[in-house]
Amino acid sequence: MKLKKYMSSCHLYCLSDWMKCVDWAKENAFTGVEFFGGENGRSFESMDLNRLLEIADYARKSGIELSCHPWVNWEKLDEAEMTRLFLETAERSAKMGMTYLNMHLHFLTDRKQGMDRLFRATDAVLPIIEKANMILLYENVPSHGKRDMGSEYIDFEKLFKYYPENSPIQMNIDTGHAHIHGMLEPLAEDFAPRWAYTHINDNFGLNDDHVAPGDGTLNFDLVARASKEALYTGPLMMEFHEKGMQKGMQVLTSSYGKYGYEL
Repeated sequence: MKLKKYMSSCHLYCLSDWMKCVDWAKENAFTGVEFFGGENGRSFESMDLNRLLEIADYARKSGIELSCHPWVNWEKLDEAEMTRLFLETAERSAKMGMTYLNMHLHFLTDRKQGMDRLFRATDAVLPIIEKANMILLYENVPSHGKRDMGSEYIDFEKLFKYYPENSPIQMNIDTGHAHIHGMLEPLAEDFAPRWAYTHINDNFGLNDDHVAPGDGTLNFDLVARASKEALYTGPLMMEFHEKGMQKGMQVLTSSYGKYGYEL
């Protein structure tokens, strides 16, 4: 089984120019780029649409797949405004031909407002996601000391009870976040059919350091084994700086190779 390799735009030296990020992916034999946050100080949702379409066309001609990871704080907004912004983000992603749209649950709601607010917003964007043949991902996160939505097992239990397995609502496991909370095995084992995407990064078990595999304390043999047992076939998205790429890829190639994967 060969897994696709994606790279995070914000962990490249050329992060301020998304076209150069596409060039980097092609030059380094990566399949895709995850556009994180925004380009050159402009957030994804406020970027000029013509610029986004230009980037999308450039990526398409370069043979590079795209995913989007906006970084937003909509959980305190009025629900109607939050939903409007979510719809706009989904529409922009669809127009760019994104394969995946990656979100945090706490972008949309908090403990006090509960999961129903997230369900209503997700239901609103679902027709866009389905029509564009995208996958909407929700990512596990550290609690940041305040039990952010997406930091607890029960959040995903509720999410996947509400949305059936055949829906485009799936899960992104962030290995670094899972390492901090000891969540890798519970998420990978219990929600294996929903595991569609992986953020690859390492840390020392306390903070979200985003160092390269091998530079922290996470055993990537365990990640690879969990992937194999879950029959994982999604991309591995490198969420650590390119300066650690050589060492990181050596660790990943060795770990995943033990379980029959190629990168």
